[in-house]
Amino acid sequence: MALSWALAALSLLPLLNAQSPVCANLTAAPITNATLDQISGKWFYLASAFRNPEFNQSVRTIHAAFFYFTPNHTDDTILLGEYLTIGNKCIYNSSYLKVQRENGTLSKHESGKEQFADLLLTKDHGIFMLGFSLRDEQNKGLSFYADKAEVTEEQMRVFHEAITCLGMQTSEIHYTDAKKDLCGPLEKQHKEERQKQQSSRQPDPASLTPPAGSGSPGKSEEAGALQASGLVQLQVSLHLGMALSWALAALSLLPLLNAQSPVCANLTAAPITNATLDQISGKWFCIASAFHNPEINQMAGMLQAGFFYLEPNHTDDTILLVDYQTIGNKCIYNSSYLKVQRENGTLSKHESGKEEFADLLLTKDPRIFMLGHSLKDEQNKGLSLYADKAEVTEEQMRVFHEAITCLGMQTSEIHYTDAKKDLCGPLEKQHKEERQKAKEGHTALD
Repeated sequence: MALSWALAALSLLPLLNAQSPVCANLTAAPITNATLDQISGKWFYLASAFRNPEFNQSVRTIHAAFFYFTPNHTDDTILLGEYLTIGNKCIYNSSYLKVQRENGTLSKHESGKEQFADLLLTKDHGIFMLGFSLRDEQNKGLSFYADKAEVTEEQMRVFHEAITCLGMQTSEIHYTDAKKDLCGPLEKQHKEERQKQQSSRQPDPASLTPPAGSGSPGKSEEAGALQASGLVQLQVSLHLGMALSWALAALSLLPLLNAQSPVCANLTAAPITNATLDQISGKWFCIASAFHNPEINQMAGMLQAGFFYLEPNHTDDTILLVDYQTIGNKCIYNSSYLKVQRENGTLSKHESGKEEFADLLLTKDPRIFMLGHSLKDEQNKGLSLYADKAEVTEEQMRVFHEAITCLGMQTSEIHYTDAKKDLCGPLEKQHKEERQKAKEGHTALD
């Protein structure tokens, strides 16, 4: 799976090629509409055990996690929206899973191939498991989910017996702790934002996000609201490098730190107008950045290539950000909303209980712009460069270099991306095709 599956709930568990389970009671059954309805809604990630050492280490970074499933009966996909507590951060991520009904598996396209996991239901509809490479002694794994944050002894016994059946030890299991969850406020915020968007009848931002289709009724009502509103809110926090894949690119890569008045006159943020929003609308590429904050600087260096789309809304002063990031050998897709402070010339994002800001720094060249971060804070200041093409001219790069020097930073501190290393082209193409298909479907209905 993408790194989104490698680190929490479904995203923390990479969907490796699923084999026929070695235990009869772990056999995946064909998936029906009733099956999809059963797994629809809110679930908590409770425990997992993996023989693959990399995955085993990664899952242990997860303190708590819950997620929403919104199945689509028509196109056999599932919209996954998840909330992960890692360290002292709450991370929100969203992705789409494919359903293989006859095989009883879920899958996700990654690195040019489809990767699978067995969907393992039990007699108790309040729990389910996912099986990974169950016949591969070196890589097999099992994960456990429930519709409540805490399970009964009987429910946990089902998971323990399955682990034993696989020839694994209960001592290999990693458990989450719901008491450590930090995502409740963000979940509440998303609910309020969806309600606000529905009330205002704001244009659906699904024009930049993959179509979800119609979800199943009943238990999935709340998750369906996520899909219906078109909000795919991806709250990102830089924390664990490659482990937190979506936290490392484009605007999401750089948590919007508290922006101060720039120390250089030519880095002063101007008031944001509708013309400004129109100027930054569309597709942009992550070109370069430099940060004095050592943690952010290290993580920015992990981004090999990145591009994103900005879709401003003049009415409510928000910007839909949809970005594609290449980290290692993975393509990570992420989406979130930014707020616009017109008079101050800043963009902001609510994270970890507070609003964090960045200066929007335009130049005479409308084909590039920069973001300034904590520019008066010597220990944390930073600057990032974006362009409407994957490669910039010498003059455009000179503008950035001069700005870096003006801030008292060294050009040797700059991390540059490399468009030749981009792996997200196929995913971007897939999303475009899915949106086109959805539009054609809507046209047919009209």
